[in-house]
Amino acid sequence: MGDWVPILSRWTHVTSAIFLLGGFLFARVILKGRWAPETAAAFQPWAWRLSALIVISGLYNFLLKTSTPKPYHMLFGIKFLLALHVMAIALLLGRAGTPESKATRWLTGVTVSGIAITLISAYLRRLSQ
Repeated sequence: MGDWVPILSRWTHVTSAIFLLGGFLFARVILKGRWAPETAAAFQPWAWRLSALIVISGLYNFLLKTSTPKPYHMLFGIKFLLALHVMAIALLLGRAGTPESKATRWLTGVTVSGIAITLISAYLRRLSQ
């Protein structure tokens, strides 16, 4: 394969994560957690697609690693668990009938997790260069 496949995979991974986290930030900051059934119905298919793209491209990117420094795997594990939290909340928020108070709490937690994932990812990228 050419150099374009790893680049496309990284681009897909980062862009999908940006869109998913951006949607959460928009819902939390602009909509202030008001999660209407119409919002849930519109969000659900995007959450599934973006989560699938993140998992597939992330697995591919991880398998491309030939060597990693010692703390890499520990930090990757933390990042992976936080990413599972983000994807679980994305899928839960897609259900209709989620109370507004619960949606607001979930959106706050997932936004914090998303920011932590971003910080860990930047450090992991620096470690693996």
